[in-house]
Amino acid sequence: MIPGILKLFHEHLALGIHASFERTLWKVRKFSIFENMASTIKDFVNNRDLCNRANTKKIKPPLGKNIVPEMPFLVWALDGAGPFLITSSGNRYVLVGVDLFSSLVVLKCIPAMNAENTIKFLWENIIAYYGLPEAIFN
Repeated sequence: MIPGILKLFHEHLALGIHASFERTLWKVRKFSIFENMASTIKDFVNNRDLCNRANTKKIKPPLGKNIVPEMPFLVWALDGAGPFLITSSGNRYVLVGVDLFSSLVVLKCIPAMNAENTIKFLWENIIAYYGLPEAIFN
């Protein structure tokens, strides 16, 4: 009788098909209590062939190497944010430059996110003040 109840709660479409151990335990507890309930449900869920085949462990790829510059202003990260509400001067986006050595942040409001504004930002706000960087990441 217990395996039938567990199968119903674990596999029934309206109750959440092939639910996890925690969800199945929660659902069964609403209607029934029996001896060694948690361990019985855990064994039942862990030994379901279909669930074991479907729930393969997903291995995440490793993160890339951390970039650690030797000096300030050699390596920058560049990103954009927006669109925001248009300002009184017609700007709608923000360009963000971050020096990866010192974490210095340089911000510039711009009217449009395009190559022309990005090059102008780099030239006027990064290169003119801090020199030509060795690398820029986006």
